[in-house]
Amino acid sequence: DAWRVAEPPLRSAADTAADVAGCAAAAVAERAIAVYDATVAPELEAARASLERELAALRSGSAERAAQLAVDAEQAVQAGIKNAQDAWADARLREAQMLEPLLSDEPVTASAMTGLE
Repeated sequence: DAWRVAEPPLRSAADTAADVAGCAAAAVAERAIAVYDATVAPELEAARASLERELAALRSGSAERAAQLAVDAEQAVQAGIKNAQDAWADARLREAQMLEPLLSDEPVTASAMTGLE
């Protein structure tokens, strides 16, 4: 029986080859991790830090823009109030100009009633 005689050394050689291949694969994996840690990881960290800075700048810009929009809205409201007050005053003035001839002792003319002279 040649197989019974050859099997144990063949198995032992196969196990040794598997161990050597496993050790080589582990060494390659360790080297790949070391290369990743030395090259890729710092670049990813720098990219992450850059993105965080950009996000902070965007948030700051958004807050500043919102504050400016609030100021602009307040100015628009104030301008609208002033325009309404001016329009009301102009209307009262025109009304007074139209009523003035009616309250005077002078005869009323059509041009006095329309405010056109």
